[in-house]
Formats: sequence, structure tokens, C-alpha cells
Amino acid sequence: MRREVAVSVVLVVAPVFARAQPEEMEVLTAEPEAHAGLACDVRTEHVRPGFLVASWENDGPLHAIAFGDDRHFTNGNSVEASVLPSAMMYDRRLRWLDVFGEFREPRSAIGVMARQTFYTPELLTDSNNQPDDWPYNGLLTGGVFLQRSEGALFDHMQLDVGVMGQDAGGQPLQEWVHSALPRQVNPTWAGQVANQLAVQAQYQRRWKLRWQRDAEGAMSRVPSEELGDGGAAETPGVELIPYVGLRAGTIFVDGSFGVIARCGWPLPNDFGPSRLYEFTDHTQRGADDFGFSIFARAGGRVVQHNALLRGSVFDSPRLDEQVLVGEFHLGMQFQWEGFELGYSQTLVTGEFEGQNSGNRTGTWTLIFNLAH
Repeated sequence: MRREVAVSVVLVVAPVFARAQPEEMEVLTAEPEAHAGLACDVRTEHVRPGFLVASWENDGPLHAIAFGDDRHFTNGNSVEASVLPSAMMYDRRLRWLDVFGEFREPRSAIGVMARQTFYTPELLTDSNNQPDDWPYNGLLTGGVFLQRSEGALFDHMQLDVGVMGQDAGGQPLQEWVHSALPRQVNPTWAGQVANQLAVQAQYQRRWKLRWQRDAEGAMSRVPSEELGDGGAAETPGVELIPYVGLRAGTIFVDGSFGVIARCGWPLPNDFGPSRLYEFTDHTQRGADDFGFSIFARAGGRVVQHNALLRGSVFDSPRLDEQVLVGEFHLGMQFQWEGFELGYSQTLVTGEFEGQNSGNRTGTWTLIFNLAH
């Protein structure tokens, strides 16, 4: 199954580049000054190194401070890597995706990612099947994504394929971790979900509103055309980043909405912080100096289908999803010399009918600028 997933990812990525001639496409590895911005020679098709991102989300005490309880969403890991196409490459290979003509000269990123998550019921030591709680389940996927941004607009498009169930590797990973750490219970993994195909598409649109101090010290709105310079802001500021999104596939069918509020000293010039089940903005990071920011997010999901809860892609549901799920996200980011460290906590309200309380997780994120 894992080999089939890897082959599927390659088959998805390959056609995007198949028409490029060897003499037209190159990966730039020299001239780091040019890589720091995106104003390289636009007359040729080439890609520049992008970003490497690693995220770890968990509901244990190292992540969810003062909480620490294995139940429902238990652990997740993801890795993303990207390259940055030149303007000519975007025009020739990717312009057809701009259906409404909103992006004239966007910054773009193409990337791959891999993600593993697993889920458990509240009673880990109960050897009986627990039909009224989240089933033992896992999800392992690989995917490709395209991002583009210009001014106050940002788009993310992603396609994932993989497996839900036993071959996702949740059981051996949790058993190994619990055997290596002191004072851990032994989960039974009774009634674990059987293997099922995972195919998932995702789209999200974001907007940005920013205010910074002007030369006279007053807070003023930054024009949209000045938001895409590729680096961090030079002065402290605040911003709002509203977003809407859609996921459709065998695992999730839902819509998302929300707004991110952020203060920065200075503000990073991206479209918001990372989350495990979302993404990092690979199009506009590039701060060279130290920066610090704090953020808060409030949003929700309108859910039609969640196979991780149902225990099956197509059969009758094990649990009934809550139609409206709320999400609240708080965190901080540090940037320095092409490196970023982020920490955040997320509170999610009940996701299935009969769930007595919400769940809290913590996330650590590392981001490396490969062209720095």
C-alpha cells in the first residue's frame, strides 16, 4: 500500500513538469542574494530552492501544556518541501489555473508533503470495542500543492493520496513511544479501523489587511500592492487574515472559515502561521533579521463527512459528525536568518454527537529557508 501511495504521488507531480525542455529548466543553487527575493531573471524557466517545514502536533504535556491526555486526536507529524518557479514558468505551466484572472504577476510555490496522524478513544486500556467513542484509527498521506500570492491575495491548492487504517502506522508508533517513556499505559488498539483508500483535495483562499506605524508614528493601513515585497515588514504592526476553504474526498468533506489576528515586531510577510492540517505559506518568507510575533485565530468547519470518525469511507457511520465545529488557535513565532520556530495551542470543540468536551493540542513547527 505504501509503495502504491508513492507511485501515485509521482504520477500526479510528473505531468506538471513533463513539457519542460532540459535547456529551459534549471534549479538555481548559486547567487544566494538572488534567491532571497523573487526578482530573479524572469526570462527563463527555472525553479529556486524554497522551504523545508517540519511540524509535530500532540495532545501530551510537552505540547498541550497543563492538559496532556491521550484521546481522540493523539499525534500528528508532517514534512513539507517546496521550490519557487520563475515568472515565465508560472505563465507557461500554471497560468491556466488562474480561472478568474486575479493574479497578474504572482509569487508561486510548488511542493510535496507527507503527513501521518492517529486517533484513539478516551479509554485506552479497554479491550472491548467502544462504539460510542472515536475509533482507533490512523491516516498516512502524501501530496502535492501549489501556492500563489500577490498583494493581499493568497491561494493554496493541494491533492493528497494515502491510506486510512492499520497501514497508516499509528499503532506501532504509539506502542513504541509508550514503551520508551515512563508511566505510560498500554493502548489496546481494539477494533482498529481496517485499511481504506484516502484521496483528498483541498483549496483555501486568504486575504490580508495590515496596519503599520508610518513615519510620524501613527498607525496606517498598508496598501495592498505593498504587501508582497517578499520580506518582513520594517516596523511593528498588526494584521487581520480572513480565510475560507473547502476539502473534498474520501476522508473529509467540509468547508472552513475564520480569521487570524497577528501582532509582530516586525510582522513576517506571509499569510499566517502554520498548522498540521493546513499548510505553511511557501511564497513570501525571507526575513533576515530577528522577528517575533503572536497570533490568535478563531474559526470553524461546516462538516458533511469525516471518515476518521465514521470508521469507514462508504459504510454507515459509527459516529455522527457535529455539523459545526469551532476552532480556536493561539501561538507565537520567532524568525532569524532564514529559520523560524513556532509554537501554538489549538482548542477544538466537540466533533461528534455525544462528545462531552472539546480537545486541546499543541504544535511545534520548524521552517528552514533552503535558499538562505
